[in-house]
Amino acid sequence: MKRSTKRDIAVCCFVLALGCFLMVAGWGMGGSLTHGQNISIGGSNGVRIESGGLFVGGSNGIYVGPYGISIGGRNGIYIGPAGIRIGPSGGAYAETEEITDLIQQAWMFSGAEEEGDTALWDDAIVQNTEVEPFDRIRVDIDMGDVTVVQDGSGYFVEFRNNVEGYGLHYSYDGSTMVIGSDGDKRGHWGTTDAHASVTVLIPEGAGLNDIDLHSDLGDIMVGQIERPVPTATLNTNLGDVTWDRSTVKELNAHSSLGDVTVMMPDLEKVGYELSTSLGEIIVDNEVMTKKNVNYKPRNAESYVWANSDLGDIYLGAY
Repeated sequence: MKRSTKRDIAVCCFVLALGCFLMVAGWGMGGSLTHGQNISIGGSNGVRIESGGLFVGGSNGIYVGPYGISIGGRNGIYIGPAGIRIGPSGGAYAETEEITDLIQQAWMFSGAEEEGDTALWDDAIVQNTEVEPFDRIRVDIDMGDVTVVQDGSGYFVEFRNNVEGYGLHYSYDGSTMVIGSDGDKRGHWGTTDAHASVTVLIPEGAGLNDIDLHSDLGDIMVGQIERPVPTATLNTNLGDVTWDRSTVKELNAHSSLGDVTVMMPDLEKVGYELSTSLGEIIVDNEVMTKKNVNYKPRNAESYVWANSDLGDIYLGAY
């Protein structure tokens, strides 16, 4: 058996153990899957426990349930009643069997997180505050989506949160907007439809000298900013990362379990190092055959480091 295949099976076993732990924790806090309440944490790319099984990270994440175990979606690993499958169609097999409805069901369930966002905010506390100008942003929170956008004529910070015992707050460190969270982390687990978000708004014509965003559980997105950003770091453990059409000199983007999408004005003078353990790398609509891709042009004006442990990497120009 190839070394990479052994590695993938080892990853699968580890994630299965993690999945079983999370499922047991959910049962303990939210009741049985049959008679208790569903648990949803972190939106479409977070964690859900319901009658169909355990879902972590969306379509390229993890599914554990009656149809088997799916890790990494169609390009990852399936273990279940239909056998063991590793890789996309035509990839490596162990105990090869034809794809059956069981595998299709597992893939379908692992991506069946389409839920209306409205229900998630029924009991949310919303804070929308105009703040002093700043040119740096540092966010480090336990749970919640993080969005930075440019629009309007002022600086605003908006918090949405429906998790009891969990709080979001901001402060200043010189010209840096600092956003953090507090509360008992254990309180997030077992909360029905738990959701939180941070939105940072800067006015038209303004610029940012540094962006540093981290969420343990949630999506991270930076929208189009008029002026080039010198440095930016976007990091999440469970969720997608999106850099949308802004010029940046140095960008670090990472998701442990989720997709990473980087859209630049053009790629002509962009160097990059891209990697994924279980997923695809796509550069300018071309699917790469390797799990590690790098390019270093002599006249590079921007450099992108992007990686995901369980998810796809997409680098493109608009």
